[in-house]
Amino acid sequence: MDLSKEIENLAMNFEACHKTLSAMGDETRQHIILEMMRMDYRGSRVPDITE
Repeated sequence: MDLSKEIENLAMNFEACHKTLSAMGDETRQHIILEMMRMDYRGSRVPDITE
């Protein structure tokens, strides 16, 4: 694949993820996502995350 097609493909993938990336741009949301990833997969409640 040539460079221009790779860049075009990257741009299309970036556009497809735009909403998710924008939401993760907020530091508070990043913190919440990281905390949820570190927790047990049984599920979490808001008080668990805020601790």
